[in-house]
Amino acid sequence: MLTILTKYEIYKFENELPNFNYQEKVYYFNIPESLIENIQYNDNKIFMILIYGYIKATNKFYIPILSDENLLFLSNKYKYITTDNITKRTFYRFTNPIPTY
Repeated sequence: MLTILTKYEIYKFENELPNFNYQEKVYYFNIPESLIENIQYNDNKIFMILIYGYIKATNKFYIPILSDENLLFLSNKYKYITTDNITKRTFYRFTNPIPTY
């Protein structure tokens, strides 16, 4: 039997948020304006940008969490304070249009 990844490595691959350097953050979190122009709340815009960047980088969806350093980067960049986690309903609503971009 050939083992490529350990159980820990599989868990880490499936669940660990991407860790980008500064240049990668600038690249991956560059989002088409049309994806966020109709989002009313600034914290939701940050979550949409974050979700878009993760799918762009990894082809996987991750549910953003407040302790994510990428979320802090985007909050500082756009001067928006995010105090609540994203709801599952909002997450699924935001993931729907992304594959078309």
